[in-house]
Amino acid sequence: MGIDKSNIRLVIHYNMPKNIEGYYQEIGRSGRDGLPAEALLFYSFADLEILKEFVQKSEAAEVFKEVQLAKLDRMWECANTTDCRTNLILNYFGEYRNENCGHCDNCLQPKAFFDGTQLAQMAISAIVRCGEQLTMGPLIDVLRGPTKRTERKGLGSGETFGGQA
Repeated sequence: MGIDKSNIRLVIHYNMPKNIEGYYQEIGRSGRDGLPAEALLFYSFADLEILKEFVQKSEAAEVFKEVQLAKLDRMWECANTTDCRTNLILNYFGEYRNENCGHCDNCLQPKAFFDGTQLAQMAISAIVRCGEQLTMGPLIDVLRGPTKRTERKGLGSGETFGGQA
């Protein structure tokens, strides 16, 4: 990102960066003029798996691969943290702070938590009842209730069907 402009307001990543160093440099392109700016990160678990595969299949030394995989893990942690994201990044670079920043997404809108024990038990039960043969889509169908796909595959019975456990 060879951008030399001071008035960037928004930086969007459409997949997960390889490491926090790169992510920090790229989001730092915005707000250089001191005005508010935002960074938006779209990512999935598939991004992490693809990046790990690139590292593992490379011809680099094993020590280098281990370092790169650890950096990927830290980036995944940053993307998924419920703590102050600014503090996580600062801590990564050796600047330790405990108080929340008050401007990252997690400080402005803390994530709501719920007890998902029963939902997890239903999902595991459905997986077992279907012989551990379902991919994610059909499993979701079983848990939600009848669809053409569940009827076609004969998956319309059991305590967990349609979330009725």
